[in-house]
Amino acid sequence: MIYFDFSKAGVSLERLEKCFETYCNVVLYLFIKDYASYYYDNFEEKCCIWLKEPRYIKS
Repeated sequence: MIYFDFSKAGVSLERLEKCFETYCNVVLYLFIKDYASYYYDNFEEKCCIWLKEPRYIKS
């Protein structure tokens, strides 16, 4: 299950879109990393084509 706590994306209106996108990217990236083995072969590789590793997460 993916859990989004959108209060963590809370910032000023000027920065909301960028912070919201960044937060969602991090949540999805961590989900893919943690649960890739439960899905089909190359799941992580195929998902990461469109989802870039957040620069502040150490692999």
